[in-house]
Amino acid sequence: MVGDNTPISFQPTLHSPQPGLPIPLLLGLVQASYAYFFFAFYPSNLAAINFDRTGTTRIGKYLLNHSFMLPGFIGVGTSTVVAYMISRDIF
Repeated sequence: MVGDNTPISFQPTLHSPQPGLPIPLLLGLVQASYAYFFFAFYPSNLAAINFDRTGTTRIGKYLLNHSFMLPGFIGVGTSTVVAYMISRDIF
């Protein structure tokens, strides 16, 4: 309504029926946005590949086939589950 002077608050509270994701789920999913390990063009990944003299750290035949994939998936999956469980206990 134009000219209405009623204040509107957009700050969500913990128990307000707001649309969107619940706060514990949102805090748990923040870690899932980490994707530096996914593509092997991050400088620390490239340095690790170049410094390795044994040949075990390598980029495979395809772009998404390298030594950092499995540890990255394990780390992100574990941190997502742990963060969700901690935030669920807090909120």
